[in-house]
Amino acid sequence: MDDDVTAVDRWWRTANYLVVAQMHLLDIPLPAEPLLPGHVRPEPRGHWSTAPGLTFCWAHVARTAARYGTPALVVAGPVHAGAAVRAAAWLEGTLGARDHGLRRDGDGLRALVRGYGSPTGVRVTTSAATPGVLHPTDTPGQALAHAQGAADDNPGLVVACVVGDGEAESDPSDAAWQAGTLSDPATDGAVLPLLHLDGSRIEGAPPGLLARLPAEDLRSLLRGRGYTPLEVTVDPDGAAADAHAPMAAALDEAWDRIADARARAARGAAAVRDGRPVVVLRSPPGWTGPPTGDPAPAGRAPSGTPLPRARTDPEQRAALQEWLRSYRPEELFDDRGAPRVAPVPAAAGRCVPPPSACPQADGGALVRPLDLPTVRTHQRPVPVPGVTVAGATRMLGGWVREVLAANPDRFRVVAPGGVADARLGGALDDDRPDGAGPPERHRVLGVASARVCQRRLQGYVLSGRHGLAVLPEEQVREVDAMLDGYASVLVEIDTVPWRRSPAALTVLVADRSGEHGPDGHAGPVPGLADHVVGDGPWGARLFLPPDGNTLLCVTRRCLGPGSGLNVVVAGTAPGPQWLDPDAAAAHVRRGGGVWEWAGTVDPGALPDVVLAGCGAATTVEVVAAASLLREHLPGLAVRVVDVVEPGRLATPAQRPEGWPACDHDALFPPGVPVVLAFHGRPALIHHLLARRPGRELWHVAGRGRRGGPATPFGVLARDRLDRFRLAVDALDRVPGLAVRRTGLRQRLLDLRAVCLAHADETGEDAPLVRDWSWPG
Repeated sequence: MDDDVTAVDRWWRTANYLVVAQMHLLDIPLPAEPLLPGHVRPEPRGHWSTAPGLTFCWAHVARTAARYGTPALVVAGPVHAGAAVRAAAWLEGTLGARDHGLRRDGDGLRALVRGYGSPTGVRVTTSAATPGVLHPTDTPGQALAHAQGAADDNPGLVVACVVGDGEAESDPSDAAWQAGTLSDPATDGAVLPLLHLDGSRIEGAPPGLLARLPAEDLRSLLRGRGYTPLEVTVDPDGAAADAHAPMAAALDEAWDRIADARARAARGAAAVRDGRPVVVLRSPPGWTGPPTGDPAPAGRAPSGTPLPRARTDPEQRAALQEWLRSYRPEELFDDRGAPRVAPVPAAAGRCVPPPSACPQADGGALVRPLDLPTVRTHQRPVPVPGVTVAGATRMLGGWVREVLAANPDRFRVVAPGGVADARLGGALDDDRPDGAGPPERHRVLGVASARVCQRRLQGYVLSGRHGLAVLPEEQVREVDAMLDGYASVLVEIDTVPWRRSPAALTVLVADRSGEHGPDGHAGPVPGLADHVVGDGPWGARLFLPPDGNTLLCVTRRCLGPGSGLNVVVAGTAPGPQWLDPDAAAAHVRRGGGVWEWAGTVDPGALPDVVLAGCGAATTVEVVAAASLLREHLPGLAVRVVDVVEPGRLATPAQRPEGWPACDHDALFPPGVPVVLAFHGRPALIHHLLARRPGRELWHVAGRGRRGGPATPFGVLARDRLDRFRLAVDALDRVPGLAVRRTGLRQRLLDLRAVCLAHADETGEDAPLVRDWSWPG
């Protein structure tokens, strides 16, 4: 073997030794000492099957990156191989540079082994506490899309994504394979998939689908997706070290192909979509593992760890010691436990950081603020509330286009439903299929899979940039658990002292309940708000702007300085504009406020009832209900409040954005009943109000009832959010008023029934509802 391959082999054997030690040991004995029960964990941690392939790929990526002088990031798809990633980061010295207790010496080695999978250490899956980890997760199927997001707008970077055979067959990975064609070698980094097929699955599951494909069928599949497969097959009967030379040659060829694509792009030549390299590594199950252990089911690969009873079973303990000695640790470590191998397995190479020190893995340290244009040129004048009618998301679209143009290297939009579905067409005025048009057109990803779009944007944001996801509300259920998981990632990042928080990820949910679609309309899908706001103060915030001017202010705030997760729910149908630009900006700063012009409370007096709205369509109904009460019961003191940010209803002890008691009581006076129309489940509001006194006086009408197609008014009426029902609810909450004004209550319910009957008969809303405007 040449010097490079010899260095790679020593590095790889050291990494494998560290993986086995982390999984099985509590302490590292000297090589000559016997392995005692006290050295061994009561139960192994993690999974072995995929670890040797991952360390093998990591070693060769590090070697090739050093040889070519190209920075590289490794994204590990097998989530159960946390020990392998941690071993690599320790060997490269990056872990010790971040945590001085884990330096490359004997004490650091013992701390590495003892801390893995312990209650006070790190978890067994990939963790934010390990340098080089872009997206800590325990959910498979996300790696390839994350790698593509990290490569976007990072020219010169190679993102090597190790995809296990179990992960490769998941539906998000399947769509991500095809989404790789959207990368541009002129402006983006390169994604190099390393498909590791070893036929093993945890707990003895059957081999993966791709591992069972004949070689020629797999080649055809990859070629059809635009890849050129570079195959490395490990001989199960040969020496493990014999695999290094073909793997080194395959990665050299992959790097050459990537450099050629970049050179062609620099010359202005058309991209070659069918020449992107993918390395296919086939290795035997349990590669370099012990020859003995628990038997696997017939025809299946070994489970996660082949020696589960090494502490209590002398034969397995002896096998574990032989397994460790098979890596020849006397060649790898000195007498004090410090590794003899170099941090980077390359005999000679240019000075580039090792993969675990790649800056993009800790993208929070790279964040640069966006150049945000003013929103004033896109806002509408509002001389009188409710007179101006405009589509909120249409107003936003032109501003988003300006943000894309002003930030060509650090801002992208994903829209799985298409920007037209969200009525955000201004962001993509030129959408010609031939690829011509302004450059910002190519910065809007419109893959139909919402999960691939969302994961790609997460990789983009976690590697140091900013992003906006646009989702039709009916696709929310597809990604709500994913957003919940992303919020958990942000929590984990915040607990690591050396990590920096990434920029905020903003999700714009397009509420189309106010308009008919070509397939009819079944109303919104509640539930996302529960995930965003209901799980605690981990930085996620929900905004429900009532009109277009407020939406522009909210979005500008979300894309400004700060981190976390923002979800903005905006109506797509044209609707009344309530606030002028200055009032909208102040409304967003406060998180809500009183609309005195819509109420009937005399200055200095207390209201009899508070009507509150939270959401574009629901706020229209609240204002219309106040108008009905003003017309039919002018003596009733009604206060109208709009809540932009429902998290403000919580106390500051529950959520950091919560209103102090004085501000909350100023909007909702103690002892006064409140009727709140909320674009979400009522349970969430009750959860936020749990520590507020007087919460028993609140009546919350919210989304939740699903049904068939209906008109916009019918959708609201189905959830008891229509203006007539809200006016009746207000009458019912004022003590004694419903009894004294029974006739008015009955007339309002009769009007509601007439409007619903008209919608059922004609398929459109009654003029009384459709043509209503604020009387001023």
